[in-house]
Amino acid sequence: MTKPSVPIQLPTRVKYLPPVKLASIRGTGLYARSSEIAWSGMFHWLESRGHMLRTGRGYGLMHDDPQTTLMDRMRYDACVRVPETWQACDEWFVKIITFKGGGYAVQRHVGPYSEVGRIVSTVRSHQLPL
Repeated sequence: MTKPSVPIQLPTRVKYLPPVKLASIRGTGLYARSSEIAWSGMFHWLESRGHMLRTGRGYGLMHDDPQTTLMDRMRYDACVRVPETWQACDEWFVKIITFKGGGYAVQRHVGPYSEVGRIVSTVRSHQLPL
């Protein structure tokens, strides 16, 4: 199977997500870089602590619009449900947050990290304007 040369653009939808406790690693800066750094750290933590097969869905929380926020202040959180194999010492590596749940814009991204900022801006300004 070959890797697609063009990112796959899947539809954005609003979906109700239930409240959940998440393990989170934050990256700051342009989403193309901060998302890569955050997920790299998350995967390293999951693999090194033996949690990899117990996490399920990942959550990429993009807090800021790249068109209205200074690039060094943009916040991206790579998150997974707190695994059943969690131990107290895991808090040295990740922050525990409570995802409040509710209606959220959900879009699966298949493609390079460099496209994340553009997708967030498009969703915020065209597909789900406030």
